[in-house]
Parts: sequence; C-alpha cells; structure tokens
Amino acid sequence: MTVATRAGVPTLLAVSGWAPLALAEDGGPLFAEATRREFVAPSEVSLEAWDAADEAVTALAASILAGDGPRLSFVYLGAVDVVGHVLGAGSAYREAARAADERVGRLLFAVRSRPSVADEAWTTVVVTDHGHLDQGGHGGREPEVATAWAAAAGPGIQPGDQALITSQEQVAPLVLAALGDMSGS
Repeated sequence: MTVATRAGVPTLLAVSGWAPLALAEDGGPLFAEATRREFVAPSEVSLEAWDAADEAVTALAASILAGDGPRLSFVYLGAVDVVGHVLGAGSAYREAARAADERVGRLLFAVRSRPSVADEAWTTVVVTDHGHLDQGGHGGREPEVATAWAAAAGPGIQPGDQALITSQEQVAPLVLAALGDMSGS
C-alpha cells in the first residue's frame, strides 16, 4: 500500500475494527500511507458490533470501488477473526466466514459494476492472517493457527494452476506485479 501510494498510484485502505492497520494506535499504522484511509470502529466490544463495523466498511468500500476505482485497495474485515478468538472454529466461526464471503462478493460486484471495467484489469487477492483453535483463544504455533489461506483471481491467473501464494511473504510481490507500471501513466 505504501509503496504504491508513494509511486502515485491511487489507493484505498478501508479497515473494520483493528486500529493498528489504519491508525497511529498500538504501534500502527501498518500501512504508513494511503491515498484514502477509512476506518470504522466497532461501537462497543461485542461480536455484534464487529459484524456491524464489517458491514459498514463493506458498504463504504463498495461505494468507493464503484465510483473512484482506486488502482490498489486493501479492505480488512475483522469479525471472522474476532469470532474465532472468542468462540473458536465452530458454527459461529463458519457463519462469520460466510458473512465475510458475502461481503467480498459485494465488493467484487462493485468493481464489476464500474462503467469502465471492460478497460480495466483487476486482480483480486483474499487472504487470512492465521487460523484458529477449535476452542478459541489466540493459540501459538499449532498448525491450525499457523496456517492461513489465500485465493487470487485476475489477468494471468488460471484456475487450477499452481498456487501463486503459499506463504504470507508472497502476497505483496503478487500485488505489486499486478500493478505493473506504478509511474501513474
């Protein structure tokens, strides 16, 4: 995000709930620069408030994606992570993942609804930062905690090809490669 912004690429950082990603709190912001930075805080400390913050940031980001079409966007939905920490990887976690999946679908629809989408080459990357224990908590180095998943789609990415992302370190190079010429021309 910072590299692209400094190169003059229009960027969007839209974060639900986890302040260190977007704000100067608790060692943040993780992304030092973004053309547009949006943060939606949960109204209280509850799972419902995190879900509502995810819903609000999804609506805001979808509007920005459909209208402004920044070349690079990072949208963080935090409710799944919070549910996993509090309740574990059970039915509530699966429901939170389903809600996040539906929200990602709305973000993709916003991109596809852009009038100029036929002239644009969008790459989408969806990642998790870690897994969760069945019983909740943060865990440590257990395989189910240390394992994350990623999915990518866009120009040059063929379904069924070898995975482009097998570790977190491969996300940024994939995104920067998708941006190509970052001179703004």
